[in-house]
Amino acid sequence: RIDPGGVPGDLSPELANILLRRLTVAWDQHYGALLTHQERHGDLTSEDRCDGDLQSWIKNQRLLRKKGGMDPERIQLLDDLGFIWDPAQARWEQMRQRLVRFKESRGDAHVPPVWTEDPELARWVAEQRRNWKNNSLEPERIAALDLLNFVWDPEAAHWAEMRQRLLLFRDLNGHMDLPIPYPDDPALAVWVAEVRRKWRKGEIDAQAAEDLTRLGFVWDPEAEAWEKMFAHLVTWRESAGHARIPDPFPADLPLGRWAEEQRRAQRKDRLADTRRQRLDALGFVWDLEAEAWENMFHTLERSLPTEGPFPDSWPGQPELAEWVERQCRMGKSGRLEPTRQARLDALGFVWDPEVRAWENRFATLAAYRQRHGHMHIPRESLATPELGIWLVEQRKKQAQGRLDPERAERLTALGILWNPEEAEWEGMYATLLAFQRERNHCVVPKDWPDNPALARWVAQQRQSNRREQLSPERVQRLNDIGFTWDSREILWEEMFALLMLYREKHGDCNVPDPWPENADLAWWVGAQRKAYQNGNLNPKWVTRLNAVGFIWDMQEALWQEMHIALTTFHRRFGHSLVPRAWAEHPKLASWVVAQRQAYKGGLLPQSHIDLLEPLGFVWDPQQVVQEELFLALQAYKQRFGHCDVPMDWPENPQLGLWVTSQRQRRARGDLEPERIKRLEEMGFRWEP
Repeated sequence: RIDPGGVPGDLSPELANILLRRLTVAWDQHYGALLTHQERHGDLTSEDRCDGDLQSWIKNQRLLRKKGGMDPERIQLLDDLGFIWDPAQARWEQMRQRLVRFKESRGDAHVPPVWTEDPELARWVAEQRRNWKNNSLEPERIAALDLLNFVWDPEAAHWAEMRQRLLLFRDLNGHMDLPIPYPDDPALAVWVAEVRRKWRKGEIDAQAAEDLTRLGFVWDPEAEAWEKMFAHLVTWRESAGHARIPDPFPADLPLGRWAEEQRRAQRKDRLADTRRQRLDALGFVWDLEAEAWENMFHTLERSLPTEGPFPDSWPGQPELAEWVERQCRMGKSGRLEPTRQARLDALGFVWDPEVRAWENRFATLAAYRQRHGHMHIPRESLATPELGIWLVEQRKKQAQGRLDPERAERLTALGILWNPEEAEWEGMYATLLAFQRERNHCVVPKDWPDNPALARWVAQQRQSNRREQLSPERVQRLNDIGFTWDSREILWEEMFALLMLYREKHGDCNVPDPWPENADLAWWVGAQRKAYQNGNLNPKWVTRLNAVGFIWDMQEALWQEMHIALTTFHRRFGHSLVPRAWAEHPKLASWVVAQRQAYKGGLLPQSHIDLLEPLGFVWDPQQVVQEELFLALQAYKQRFGHCDVPMDWPENPQLGLWVTSQRQRRARGDLEPERIKRLEEMGFRWEP
């Protein structure tokens, strides 16, 4: 195995053979060393571990083969060892295999530019891209990497991927206004933010920018959001008729928050002039507090009375009441703007609530005096309880020397009674006078629930009079309105008053006995009737009871009531045979039976008999049965057109039997001629 390529051609044959033999020995020795290296390290890739002589020999073998001067047998021997003829290609293939393993584990060949797990692979991938970009990468290597879906331009690939993910977001949400941050796809959010940043700096490719714009990409989210809310405000204004958006705004929370953001930006002078002008054109309210103040001020203007003092309360207007009190507090603390204070002063605004309350009570008292002609309001007045209590307070302050002299002078001029006892008496007298004018008597029932204080006062006047502690003037004034001093007469008047209350509620004076609601009244009504029947009732009381429709004989009244009902029945049906248990008036049917029984027992007064006879009243119960059956036959004929009632007619078996019996009695000759005539006039057939 002599390699003539390793021997210079200018040697003699003898020297050449010697050199060849030596070269052969040397090659075999290096081959053996290479074999030993392989056995020790497992392959021939770790050439850097060989000694310098072996490394030189290895390089020499590659050079010889490259020049085509190497013995094929030696090539085969080296090939059998896995000799690496092209280290660069081997290295490249080794890195490709690492890339293959990367793809198998990660699913793609996108090795990060900085990858701590295998920085060498990251650098190699970057090198392939540079070579590709410089057109210095062999086609075979390009093809090998393409099989791995190798990404030659990562930036373009990343752009394409993010664009696709953005389209997916649009398909899912109907827009491309991706929120930032976006937890569902943080990488997409980062990319969108970066694209916008580059767009603002003018660093985005025009074609790429046009592409995103065509897809609906939002380049300025803040501006787009502003326009969207502005359009929403326009819609709201069209429906509501104004652009006053309160804060907060429960009806539309997003619009409320946006409106407040515009106000905040305006206050900080950060709102663009164009935006402010557009909002002004809609009538946007920039200062809610100022507008609210104006609205309440105008409400106050409309609510003020045309005359009289400034009100101290605002019934049914709680917001106005609270606003007025707030202005008072702010004015007192010096926090109210002078212009606002001046405008309120022009309305006659009273800043001190105590002064305002006093003036209103005084005005109410003056109006009461003008209406009633006096100011005698008792402390426990039910009509004006607050005014009565206020008067007591004024008298108390005057007695203690705490009432403002000017106020005392105004009250005196109005005619106030400063003596508490005299004022209380006059107040209760005025209340009794109103009671008397309404009811035409002065008998206030004991423990009268409508005004217990008046009932107690009336009792006190009687007691004071018995003890001769009531002045003649007061006695005379009470006599002038018909005050009752006698206890018996008082009792009668009290019960009469209760009877009037019953009459107001029930429409009559017929108090039932017993009556659980007021057993005393039921007994008293009965006592009046008994006294009247015995001729022992005071004629004055008889007259008063007659005037209110008092019934002295309840049984007679009930009889007359039922007689009227029977008269109505007779007028309606043409007879007085009220059916038993008549649904329209069950009591009338029972009453008719009772009249027959009373008549049979000789207990029915002739006056009652005389009233019933004109109604065709049938006294004989047997005759009643016959008449009822005769009427039933008339109804049958009217319904069916004949009088042939079947003997077992289920609707009225008694009528069927009666019809049969009429035929039988006529056949026997014992049927009254009058009845025969009535039946024949009806069309009755004797032989059906």
